[in-house]
Amino acid sequence: MKLTSYMNFKTPFTPLVILCICVIVNGCSSEALQKLKARPNAFGPSDKITVIADEQLWDSDVQDTISYYYGSAYIILPQPEPVFDIQHFTPEQLRNKDPRRQLRVYLVIADLEDEGSLGTKMVRNDLGEENYSKALADPTFNTQVARDRWALGQMVVYLWGRNKAELIENLKYNFQGIAKRVNKFDERQYEATIYFGGQNITAENAIQGALGVSLRVPEDYKLVLNDSTVSWLRRESNEASMNILVHRTKYTSQEQLTKEGLKKIRDDLGRQYISSTTPNTYMRVNDVDLPLFIDPMTLDNKYTIQGRGIWDIVNDYMGGAFVSYLIHDSEAGELVFIDGFVHAPGENKRLFMQQLNYILCTVKV
Repeated sequence: MKLTSYMNFKTPFTPLVILCICVIVNGCSSEALQKLKARPNAFGPSDKITVIADEQLWDSDVQDTISYYYGSAYIILPQPEPVFDIQHFTPEQLRNKDPRRQLRVYLVIADLEDEGSLGTKMVRNDLGEENYSKALADPTFNTQVARDRWALGQMVVYLWGRNKAELIENLKYNFQGIAKRVNKFDERQYEATIYFGGQNITAENAIQGALGVSLRVPEDYKLVLNDSTVSWLRRESNEASMNILVHRTKYTSQEQLTKEGLKKIRDDLGRQYISSTTPNTYMRVNDVDLPLFIDPMTLDNKYTIQGRGIWDIVNDYMGGAFVSYLIHDSEAGELVFIDGFVHAPGENKRLFMQQLNYILCTVKV
């Protein structure tokens, strides 16, 4: 379409025509053009939630509830770190503040009984009148999730109650579901970060050939040991030593698929393969200072037990966190043990463990 063709018309512009043109142009600039405007990409670290709440609501036991659940200790690390880092903005602070509107994950909370609050008005506006009426009538309808609200690659979780007491109960009840949703959303960031340099195909092929186990190995992990029973991957940096062990063993009894069975396999590998530069040292599970947590689950469509705990080096002052998976390969009559552990003195370890766990969960037996 050529605009010059329209300029050849000899019809004079009457006041009515000029008014119509102004209305159209103004309408496009305020709505259509705004939609066409390129949205920025959301930014911010993983495992961080920005809570949007009115100041009066935040300065109450609502904040205590959020801190208790969303700020609870990550399982399990040598020094306590929260499951999520939490920051708070009021709706006023969010208005027209582009950097504050471009973060990755938001939790917008509101007490709908306070109809005049900006938080309630924000939820009402974003839900729409139909959903807002449903929220007032149905106590089970208390959450909603939106994507790309103010920026691309963004998740906004709305959570409300018809009064403050109900809001607090909804925060408690929905914590597990929201936490899983946020962790799943964060996986895209883990993927982009962990595999930024690609994959170590040589190491992947070596592990597949030796143990019949497929694992997506990041490019910066090096294979330091590979034999018929154990493969050991390591990534060294100024901040941390990150390690992955892969091991196969015969399945002999159900007792192996227990806390004691997982601990024995890990301790046997630690005693045989892992030590410090000090003589007579070896790695072990330290379930005296902190417990070893076990969680039955399914991984690669196979019965699996997950273990989380801390390790230390006997006769030396070294320790850290680990996560293990013991997978029952029933067709082969074997167990596949895959373990990630980190040594990062003086550093926060939650992110390292999240990244290790993401790699381990790519396993295919």
